[in-house]
Amino acid sequence: PANDHMSLADYRVRVENGELELWSDSVPRVEIESHKVTATDIVVTTTDTVRHSDILGAWLESRSPLILCGPPGSGKTMTLTSVLQSVQGVVLASLNFSSRTTPEIIMKTFAQYCIYVRKGKDIVLEPVESLGASSW
Repeated sequence: PANDHMSLADYRVRVENGELELWSDSVPRVEIESHKVTATDIVVTTTDTVRHSDILGAWLESRSPLILCGPPGSGKTMTLTSVLQSVQGVVLASLNFSSRTTPEIIMKTFAQYCIYVRKGKDIVLEPVESLGASSW
């Protein structure tokens, strides 16, 4: 890193040329209209949200499982929801768990979005046809 106060985590590698770029240089300037300030679905873009979104997007492209860990209110759900909504062909089925969540509620939600398909010895869930053939 060029600055003694910066760490390697403050940089990303540009795929096109292998050059290092500050994550902060990737934060777009956004103006939020006054009537939208109280909206709960607005993501205020910061260096962290850009970094997290980029990393999550790449991880999701690999279609590998992941678990997001962090304290309540740290932005796990907000960031993941924002990234998933920006990915073409991804349909988001949100499940919120509480002490009242039952297996029946979970299975009912899956039934709205998925069908069970046998693949060899395994049974897997796949998107229903009505969501489109390329949905994930």
